[in-house]
Amino acid sequence: MKFSCDKISLSNAVNKVIKGVTTRTTLPILQGILLKSEDDKIIMYTTDMEIGIQCSFDAFIIERGSIVVSSKVFSDLVRKLPDDTVFFESDENNTVNIRCGLSEFSISGNSSEEFPDIPDVIKDVTLTLKQKILKEMIKMTSFSVAQDMTRPILTGILMEVSKNIINMVALDGYRMAIKKIRFRRTFNKKFRRF
Repeated sequence: MKFSCDKISLSNAVNKVIKGVTTRTTLPILQGILLKSEDDKIIMYTTDMEIGIQCSFDAFIIERGSIVVSSKVFSDLVRKLPDDTVFFESDENNTVNIRCGLSEFSISGNSSEEFPDIPDVIKDVTLTLKQKILKEMIKMTSFSVAQDMTRPILTGILMEVSKNIINMVALDGYRMAIKKIRFRRTFNKKFRRF
């Protein structure tokens, strides 16, 4: 894998995806960031197997490929780079060489084959919801989420959208919380705004 990009784009992407990394995991590969080239973009992805964060940015792709780098080492390194063009290169031994300005670094990476696949997100229907409304719905239902991991299905909140109603439901086996809101559809069938 070989590409070049500006430091600001790289840094912004790292700062976004780093939030998806967990330090408490039985799979060491999940403590890394997956970098993957696609067309004229670099896709970064992190996951803790419950949530995943993906970000992409424009780059000049010289050689396609993918690799997993340590999130801590890579984020610290990117933060300290000068504001210049970054040259990124990985070889078949998963060694990553990074050059920027007068700085040059070599770090160890891991094969991307060990990293979980990025799930496809279906973008046919998009919902836009004001932050205040979403926060209120979560606040009104989250107290009923089960804390016991023996029944993992009860450790989340169900969000159901139908016609012009959004329902959020949470239960822990003893209590149940439901929050409903009504909304108006906009003219565009692909996008609904609340």
